[in-house]
Amino acid sequence: MSTPAWLQTLAKLAPGIASAFGTPLAGMAVSALESVLGVGNGTPEQVQAAIENATLTGDQVVQLKKADQDFAARMKQMDIDLSKLQIEDVESARAREVAVKDRTPALLAFAMIGGFFAISTLILVGLIFAPEKVSLIPAPAWALVGGILTYLFDEAGAATSYYFGSSIGSAEKNSTIADAVGQLQAKK
Repeated sequence: MSTPAWLQTLAKLAPGIASAFGTPLAGMAVSALESVLGVGNGTPEQVQAAIENATLTGDQVVQLKKADQDFAARMKQMDIDLSKLQIEDVESARAREVAVKDRTPALLAFAMIGGFFAISTLILVGLIFAPEKVSLIPAPAWALVGGILTYLFDEAGAATSYYFGSSIGSAEKNSTIADAVGQLQAKK
């Protein structure tokens, strides 16, 4: 499953806190965000809603970055490496598959990737060779097809990352580039 938009937004502003979501440390991440986002004794769902529904002020962005730095210091103080936890989680899932010799994840991955390419191909063929028939399809049906295609796209990406690896370094690189661009724009 792909990363939700709200978590991608949080990862740009507070990558350390964002990386704790989906781990046993999610509660600490929520605690680090409660006062900044004004969610009191919040839950991950309340943090999600606050990020999705609010436009963060400049002051809140500064507070988020400070909270992220404080969170990183606390993790270092507790000798917790979040990237190591994420890697161990992936390794344990792969080790389980090898030990159990369960073909279900491979079959599901094949179905997701195959389904994505099959539906994409059918849509393209229809648009190219039968545009008059495609134009008769009602908008709600296209919305359903778009939802299915989006789901298959996300799951195909997750399956590909599982079998061929994902690039944690790439995400860190993107964050570094975004920070550098932001600094350059601030100087103008």
